[in-house]
Amino acid sequence: MEGTRGCPLPSPRWAGDQAGSHAPRGYGACYRGDPVGVTQTEQVSEGTKQEAVEAVQRRCQEEVASLQTILKDTISSYEARLSAFQRDSWENVWSRLPRTNPLDSLEKQMEKAQEDTQRLWAIVLPMEQEIAELKAKLAHPESLVQELQREEARWERGTEGKHSLCSSAESLLADPETVSTDLPGSHQAPLMEGGVQQQHGTLEERAKEKANLEEALRCSNEECSKQVQVLLAQIQTSENLLQSLQATVSETQRQTQEQIADLAASHKRLSYKVHRLNAENEGLRGMSSQNPLPTDDETRSLPSMVPELQAMVSKLRQESALQLRAAEHQAERLQIEIISLRERLHEEAASQSSLQGALEREREERELLQASLNSIQSEMERLQQGQEELNRIQPDVREASRLPGRPEA
Repeated sequence: MEGTRGCPLPSPRWAGDQAGSHAPRGYGACYRGDPVGVTQTEQVSEGTKQEAVEAVQRRCQEEVASLQTILKDTISSYEARLSAFQRDSWENVWSRLPRTNPLDSLEKQMEKAQEDTQRLWAIVLPMEQEIAELKAKLAHPESLVQELQREEARWERGTEGKHSLCSSAESLLADPETVSTDLPGSHQAPLMEGGVQQQHGTLEERAKEKANLEEALRCSNEECSKQVQVLLAQIQTSENLLQSLQATVSETQRQTQEQIADLAASHKRLSYKVHRLNAENEGLRGMSSQNPLPTDDETRSLPSMVPELQAMVSKLRQESALQLRAAEHQAERLQIEIISLRERLHEEAASQSSLQGALEREREERELLQASLNSIQSEMERLQQGQEELNRIQPDVREASRLPGRPEA
């Protein structure tokens, strides 16, 4: 054991710092002197490296599992919120659709429902696209996690190869005679140094890869959180748009009901006018169908032959048809006149309202002019009073100016 105390243990720091020409011989002598100590040292270093590798693997697996759980929970929660929002939006829209009105036509109701559906789809489709983009962006962290798992598998395979190398080194160091005969002392130390240095280089590379993957995962999580915030803001905007749409629908429904009431009143007026025109038309038809009773002279002048009677009947029928067509034409003309009179009445009402507005403006201008004229008249009266006062005072002033010159005269 004295040789073990005097010989330094192989370490990566010694492998990088002391690489002189005399080192291999000294360490080869130490290895030949105490192979059991070297074996124990290798076992301790291998156990420490194995524990570190297992700890890193466990930590990576825990991080991967936690990231997968967080991603799945986030996706499921946002899908649930989106489905609930869509369901609430459909319920609100269908609940606020106008109820059946006997004066509304089915075509108008279908058009309104189709417009509301298109507006709702215009709100929902961008949200679905945002969800799809979020899923696509979440796929990148999942690919990074899978890459980390593959790196861990490659790491495990590399550690298995290193374990086989260490076991072969232990088998060589177990027999000092084999070591001394098969391997010269000048080549044992560089071999061990190269293995340890290679292992440390591999560990550093794996640590760098793990740090890079953790940084990429962190960046992906930050980006996902930003996207989630943007999605929440868009959801709030969509809710505001939906509320404005509901207000617009209610306002449109109110205006439609008012228009329906106006149309119903117009329909009543038109039906009354049509009824009156029909009554006039029926009266005209009755007047045309009434024939005076034939007198004695007419009965004497009636023909006695059947062909003459048939010709007279056909002539009377033609005359009655002509009178009927004339009455219908007159009724149509009356309807056209009614429509033209109604349009003229609307135009006259519009012109009357415009004239009333112009008259009101002229009245206001006249009042302003009257007020300015009154102020000018009052100012003129004040000036006239001042002039009269000045004219009344002027003789007294003249007399007062003459008074000092009288004693000298």
